[in-house]
Amino acid sequence: MLNDARITIRVGSEFKSQVERTAEQLGMNLTTAITMFLFQMERDKALPFKPAITATRRGIAGLSQGELDAAVKGAVRADHARGSELGLPDARYDISTNRAYLEYPDGQREYADGKQ
Repeated sequence: MLNDARITIRVGSEFKSQVERTAEQLGMNLTTAITMFLFQMERDKALPFKPAITATRRGIAGLSQGELDAAVKGAVRADHARGSELGLPDARYDISTNRAYLEYPDGQREYADGKQ
């Protein structure tokens, strides 16, 4: 592929300096970063990110705190269900004795401190 075409964009000089620094921290120059964006867009026939208009601040993985909480709770429930199917123990904590333990599907407990 020949590099015989030029794309020109206009951005503020301060913003350009910021993204150039970020690209350098990633081990590339701004031209390489933009070229990577374009290759990804062409390969996937989509933008390499999900554009969204939202009133809530987005956090980890683009999820709001409520969405993230729900996703984690769902993953924990699914993991617990799968572990039960396989006969694996469940990690628990006994508040009354301040001790961690594993509880097996048959109800047997194995305390982390080795004491019964």
